[in-house]
Amino acid sequence: MSSLVNYLKWRGGFQIELAREWVIKASKFCNLRCKYCYEWNELAKHERMSLSLWARILDTIRTLNERTEQETGRPPTDIIVWHGGEPTALPNDYLEDVIRLQREKLPRSWFESGRIKNRIQTNLYSLSDYKLEFLKRNDFGIGVSFDVVPGVRLDTRGAPTEERVLANVRRLEAHGIKPGFLVVIAAHTARSIDHIYEFLRERGQPCRLLPLFEGPSERPLDGVAADRTTINSALMRMFRRWFGDGCPFPIRLFDEYLIVVVLKMLGLTRDFRYDRRMIGDKILVINLDGRMYQPCTDYSDEFVLGDLKTESIDEIFASGSYHRSLERDDEIRGAVCERCEYFEACGAKEMFMVNDGGASQRRCMTAQPLFRAIELFLNEQGINDRMLRSYVPDALHELGYS
Repeated sequence: MSSLVNYLKWRGGFQIELAREWVIKASKFCNLRCKYCYEWNELAKHERMSLSLWARILDTIRTLNERTEQETGRPPTDIIVWHGGEPTALPNDYLEDVIRLQREKLPRSWFESGRIKNRIQTNLYSLSDYKLEFLKRNDFGIGVSFDVVPGVRLDTRGAPTEERVLANVRRLEAHGIKPGFLVVIAAHTARSIDHIYEFLRERGQPCRLLPLFEGPSERPLDGVAADRTTINSALMRMFRRWFGDGCPFPIRLFDEYLIVVVLKMLGLTRDFRYDRRMIGDKILVINLDGRMYQPCTDYSDEFVLGDLKTESIDEIFASGSYHRSLERDDEIRGAVCERCEYFEACGAKEMFMVNDGGASQRRCMTAQPLFRAIELFLNEQGINDRMLRSYVPDALHELGYS
């Protein structure tokens, strides 16, 4: 019980941070062919985002950042997430040109204070000395997509990549860089979930578990496809290991899910609803062509919010496409989330943050089953609402819950 109380204090609860992520699809080209990749049909394309479009995006980031500070009195954080394809496959001069453009468009003090951050999501298959120095010099946060076990994350010849990626992880660590990890939970990883947990625990860095996601029908999902029962059972096996170890490092999904369950068991309401009219867009995806999307949607016209190549952010926010996206959120939240026993504690965030197909199928495929399984597990450990009321409220009061 003491580890649970300490965890709640350490995790910081569900306080809404003034942060926004810009997931920038600078290029779709990739040096791997991971079987489950949702960009599967575009991985051979060498086109990259123009510097003029980067300039419009950076102007937009500055506009919204300054507006948020005016409205709240606090400086927000904007995180520029270099995504792909594979960002490390971009030419060195292109990377340097974008960084120079950032320094021209945004105040230097914003980078020094962390008001603007760069982060890269990489397969880390290829890491030249130059690019390692580039990432370190520009203080990039680094997330490594790495499933630990072989069979799915293949190079263009169909060969395994894990040994080479792990060697590059060790190169980063030797230079004082400790990356986070992203692991896709599907058939291949579900079978090896204990081995994967040992790898993650050994490094102790923040990681994210991503249930198998939607993508084009052309993906070769042999050895990958798994039903939701298999995926959720594997997640719960890892949760039990993690909880039994005292929650020693952050794992997304587990850290947030644990707090949702505790709040629900205590009958507390989360001071949060996933309503973008109130909280703004916490994650925006900018495709190679400048079209803007919510996370966990495809690139079809149905889901486009606007086009930063031709429209200002205010024009996008006022557009019919953007308002239809808000109405779509309302419909999903009303049809699925508001009927759930965990809604008051969850606030519907997980429905829109996990690309497991739940939003399109109008059912909660990951969060609700895991909430229920975690609550059952806690009860089996003798942790019930009565015991929680004796130990946990002080920790929650420190976080602003009542």
